[in-house]
Amino acid sequence: MGSLIHIALGPIRYVNPKEDQLGRDHVDWDPAMDGEALFRAYRGCWVLGERAEKEQYTLLSADGRVRMVIQIDRLVPVAGGRKAIEGRYLGPGDEVHDAAEAVVVEVRPVR
Repeated sequence: MGSLIHIALGPIRYVNPKEDQLGRDHVDWDPAMDGEALFRAYRGCWVLGERAEKEQYTLLSADGRVRMVIQIDRLVPVAGGRKAIEGRYLGPGDEVHDAAEAVVVEVRPVR
């Protein structure tokens, strides 16, 4: 599958688009979201180290399952030293998407 970034999604939160660096009105995940809505909500703004610049994919997971795979074109700087992901989300029939969809993800709380 290549190298990747894994981001665990929390429940949907509404934010002020005037205060959000990407102009979003919500972030995080809701089961009713379609692919485009999830991509817009989750493409940024992340604290990503230097290693992230070399990654090819981002896995977005929630409730123990991979919900989306994003093929990274590039990471773009946004305010506060954070980065947003530019790329495209992969769908059924894409080899990487289909392999990732079968993965069970265990996320342990940070202590």
